[in-house]
Amino acid sequence: MDDEDLDYRQFVVAVEGKEIIGFGRIRPHKEVYELGCVGVVENRRNQGIGKMIVEHLINIFSSDDVYITTDLIEYFKRFGFRMIENGPVELVEKLKRVCKSKCREGVVVMVYKKTK
Repeated sequence: MDDEDLDYRQFVVAVEGKEIIGFGRIRPHKEVYELGCVGVVENRRNQGIGKMIVEHLINIFSSDDVYITTDLIEYFKRFGFRMIENGPVELVEKLKRVCKSKCREGVVVMVYKKTK
């Protein structure tokens, strides 16, 4: 999870009863917004909760270009995200700074183009 510049207003949560079972984040940068992270508690995975969170975040995104930095390439391809070589400068810098320091390999920038 990207833990830079955390702010509770950037998150949505999936709740069942009184239990948080999933979450997602839209992270603002200076020039772009990023689908920052999505997580589902382990015993609730593979039930469509992550899909619901991703689709909701895409729908409420404030721009037509939805960016993500991820190593779950095939998962996000299912939603229509595609890998891009030259992502926004802020996200490329984030890859160098955050992903490398957390020893994550294979992380790429992907984009989803919303249709009007």
